[in-house]
Amino acid sequence: MCYCETPEAEILDDIKREAIPDDALVNECCWRRICQVRGWYPNDIGPETWSEICRKRGFLHSRENPRGF
Repeated sequence: MCYCETPEAEILDDIKREAIPDDALVNECCWRRICQVRGWYPNDIGPETWSEICRKRGFLHSRENPRGF
């Protein structure tokens, strides 16, 4: 099962706890779903939490593709 098929309540909890699986952060369909859930609950997710998730996603992307192509 792909993380993007996870119920929105579970994704929201994972966002709040900064517990999104690494694979989901780099998978485009999962990232779209994560952003969608965040958009539905903007007041439930603090800017520091979201910033940390984005930072981790950037780190994972750079680690997967260190040369940028």
